[in-house]
Amino acid sequence: MADEIISMLDASTRIDVLNLLGDLRERGLSILFITHDLSLGYYISDRSIVLYRGRVVEMGATERIYARPLHPYTEMLMESIPRIDGRWGATSHRVERSAVLSGAFGCVYYPRCPIAQEICARRAPELTEVEAGHFVACHVRAGASSSAG
Repeated sequence: MADEIISMLDASTRIDVLNLLGDLRERGLSILFITHDLSLGYYISDRSIVLYRGRVVEMGATERIYARPLHPYTEMLMESIPRIDGRWGATSHRVERSAVLSGAFGCVYYPRCPIAQEICARRAPELTEVEAGHFVACHVRAGASSSAG
């Protein structure tokens, strides 16, 4: 388990540690790599799990999640990754603070979700496989994917 293993290291030491992790991975060692650095997560991981308030909202192959995020929170995270090919601008996701957070019954992302529906307030979504190896915990996206496919 590597929890924010390089977050406080200088650049040259980071590269050394990342190379070591890559070597260990090539030898067949599995590593649980915990990071807030999405670019680094993409670089180092074969599979990714996205958490919001301690709940899994999306998981699957890293390439698939980064190329086609399904959960609104994952989409917002991907939009927040700085791009070298353009200026930072407004994202399509409005982030609002809510004094009333979702209780134990509803979706944990409900108070901030731009696509929330009534069911989201009443019942927590189950992690659903929407395409081979790609799971999402979202009533709207899991329903849309299953009805479209």
